[in-house]
Amino acid sequence: MSTTINKPRSCSYVACVKVTDDDVDLMVGKIYRIHKSEKNDSSDMVRIVDDSGEDYLYPVEWFVPMVVPPRLRKALAGKV
Repeated sequence: MSTTINKPRSCSYVACVKVTDDDVDLMVGKIYRIHKSEKNDSSDMVRIVDDSGEDYLYPVEWFVPMVVPPRLRKALAGKV
């Protein structure tokens, strides 16, 4: 059974569990921040701030939601 992100706004961080050879800006096992969805974004895609520093749409099944403790959330946001 796979866990998917039904509502990207319900969590702000996800862990990447799948990539393709073409996706050089994602790494399996890395934690990524979800960017706010835009009006025309498909429900089966999630907007991720990837390693390029920009937000792009990726298939939602490539990620699992993360419960991030406050201290780690601050570190990921660069506020430590």
